[in-house]
Amino acid sequence: MFATGAALNRHFRALLGAAALVVALTGAPALANAVPVSSVSIGCGDVTALKAAIIAANGGGPSTILLARNCTYKLTSVASSDDGLPEVTGTVDLVGSGTSIVRVSGAPSFSIIEVAGGDLTISGIAITGGHESEGGCVEAEDDATLLLNTVALGNCTATDTGGALYATDSDVTIVGSHIMNNSASDGGGIYITNTADVQILGSTVTQNLAGFGGGIYLDDGTLLLRNSAVYRNTAFAGGGLTNDTSPADVTIINAMVAGNTPDNCEPAGTVVGCYG
Repeated sequence: MFATGAALNRHFRALLGAAALVVALTGAPALANAVPVSSVSIGCGDVTALKAAIIAANGGGPSTILLARNCTYKLTSVASSDDGLPEVTGTVDLVGSGTSIVRVSGAPSFSIIEVAGGDLTISGIAITGGHESEGGCVEAEDDATLLLNTVALGNCTATDTGGALYATDSDVTIVGSHIMNNSASDGGGIYITNTADVQILGSTVTQNLAGFGGGIYLDDGTLLLRNSAVYRNTAFAGGGLTNDTSPADVTIINAMVAGNTPDNCEPAGTVVGCYG
């Protein structure tokens, strides 16, 4: 069921090629071509410099961190708490193009990156291989703001909740992105709780695996699916989406939740626009 790194990269390149279409669908701003004044460039594979740049941004340094094009940054150790990169508490904008950040095989267990009370934007980057109890790839908490713009989250695992993304008490916007081949006990792709607000625009959630909520698990919060697809996910129940809110706080606009196993949404009939 899980894609190889090469397959994930192919999906990622396709996402980048379709970025203009996604912008038209969602109204999201296109990435600027000009290098921001307040920015720092990180050499290919220089994880030490990347960590230092995030710490500096948290302290008021350059907020835009430019990663090398078509480069992989390999994480081998924990940077802070249970994360491979320093926790984001300030304003950080990670910008790449065909760039990957990956937890290497054999490294200790950690999420790739966490934003806690800060403002994090990730653009043009594939994040893979994370392994933690919550949010294998990315975690957003403590009134954080997270924007994922043309990002791929793949091959991440959570032993508890949120294989790719764990969102609690935060605002999350996912634009033109691909969440694929992640796994967890609940919320193989995404787990939403504690009044988190998650908007998925022009994106796909596919081939994720969980006990409940193969694609998405909504425990407490709000979910908007617009111009997006949740498909070919697998779970014991709620193959596409498990809704644990009543009344359901899920809005589906020009989006598809279909082809999931054994069902698309559960409890059946609780989500308008989702059948089976």
